[in-house]
Amino acid sequence: MLLSNGYATGYNMKRVEGRAKFAAEAIEELRERTGSTSVVVHGNSGVSCGFAALMMTKEEDFNLVLLRKDNDNSHGSPIEGPDGHRLGKYLILDDFVSSGATMNRIRDKIDTLYGQVPWSSPRPECVGIVLYGYHRTDSFSFNDGYTVPVLSMER
Repeated sequence: MLLSNGYATGYNMKRVEGRAKFAAEAIEELRERTGSTSVVVHGNSGVSCGFAALMMTKEEDFNLVLLRKDNDNSHGSPIEGPDGHRLGKYLILDDFVSSGATMNRIRDKIDTLYGQVPWSSPRPECVGIVLYGYHRTDSFSFNDGYTVPVLSMER
């Protein structure tokens, strides 16, 4: 079977290792600054980097949370993480920001899922973004004007 180039083209062990190492260090830095307890990934690319960063982090309490895309036909829940973990302050881990639609979708979907269940814990709050790709500024403003810090590998 002949494959065409696509999303994963250009990935090799050194490149993945470099991005995962950056993500692990950036997550540790933002966790210290923000008090976040979770890292949320959205979709397959985020899961790949998230698990690689998990293996490289020095944090013992690294809570990786998967927020599934709406068209994901998996048998899993819309949001999954360590059993019994309460999602509180969280970071988003992604490759880059283009229009900002993905960041807004992640935050909005978490808010919607939170609102569907009678929770006894505080509303989850995005407190930062780690990008293992490009971003032009050191912050990101959601549609409602709420702004969080961004650490990105490339600027």
